[in-house]
Amino acid sequence: MSERVRLVVAVALVGALATSLWMFRGDTEPDELAAAASALEAWGRWAGDGDLGHLAETFADGPQLAQLRREDAGIVPGPPYAFVLTGGELIGPGLVRGTVVLGREGEAEQRFSWDIELVEIDGVWRLWTVRTTA
Repeated sequence: MSERVRLVVAVALVGALATSLWMFRGDTEPDELAAAASALEAWGRWAGDGDLGHLAETFADGPQLAQLRREDAGIVPGPPYAFVLTGGELIGPGLVRGTVVLGREGEAEQRFSWDIELVEIDGVWRLWTVRTTA
């Protein structure tokens, strides 16, 4: 086998191994799922009292944070909301798909099917935006 063929085979094997390692991470929760859940928890605290400081560690300065800043003046203080990600699935790097159940004491529960887009900043995944899925 020529040196060039060996190199092509080696590159293909390394690519396949890297893909397999990304898709199978053992028994640990992917970082993106944990980051999405933390960002949603912070969102619920913000929705309860309007303190944008709750979002500082889990949101990137992107479209979703910009929208929440616009909505901030309309927050009616009360108990925090619970934003719970159910059926969360890592679709690709930085993309989590699942159902978000939103609730607060005394209010009807709401459900949203969302794609949660995250960006990695200095090794930390942060919420960039959410989109409704079908």
